[in-house]
Amino acid sequence: MMISKQLRAAIEARNVTLYRISRDAEVDWGTLQRFVDGRRPDIRMGTVDKLCEYLGLELQPKRKKGKKSR
Repeated sequence: MMISKQLRAAIEARNVTLYRISRDAEVDWGTLQRFVDGRRPDIRMGTVDKLCEYLGLELQPKRKKGKKSR
């Protein structure tokens, strides 16, 4: 799943208003609203960083099938 889709899903699963998220994460409400609605598919990395920190998300590499990690 693409990062933007995962981020939207995490925002929606938070079960709080976008206003609350924008205020707590210090992200512009209008930008957040357009992103969640899909009207703005891309947002700045600084905004992504703030949202990920607020939501407790981190980027990790995808494990390849069939290969064992050490």
